[in-house]
Amino acid sequence: MGDDAVRVLDPRASGSTGATRPTPSGTTYSVRLLSGLPDGTYTVAYQVVSADSHPVAGAFTFSVGAPSETSVPASARTSGDGPVGLLYGLGRYVSYAGFVVLAGGAAFVLACWAARRPGCGRCSG
Repeated sequence: MGDDAVRVLDPRASGSTGATRPTPSGTTYSVRLLSGLPDGTYTVAYQVVSADSHPVAGAFTFSVGAPSETSVPASARTSGDGPVGLLYGLGRYVSYAGFVVLAGGAAFVLACWAARRPGCGRCSG
């Protein structure tokens, strides 16, 4: 996990809270909050990669003292963002095109082979 995998944003959308740290078990992560947080509604946004390699993102809010009238919208990146998403999409469409060429080529060869078979009635031989 990177330092920005878990972000805590204050009501004004600024939130320098510190680095994300794993617990000793390695399955839970935490962010150390600054002491003396002012009253308001805070947004926690996270983006991690699950054990089966799928991106998981979300957000939730909590309040300190009196809640704010508004909270910060957390804009999480999607899995298709950046160069990795672009390369993944390109690779996926190249593999689809390869499958179409392979299946189409096999169908063409089978059709031509059946047409050349003696006694099939389609050829004059």
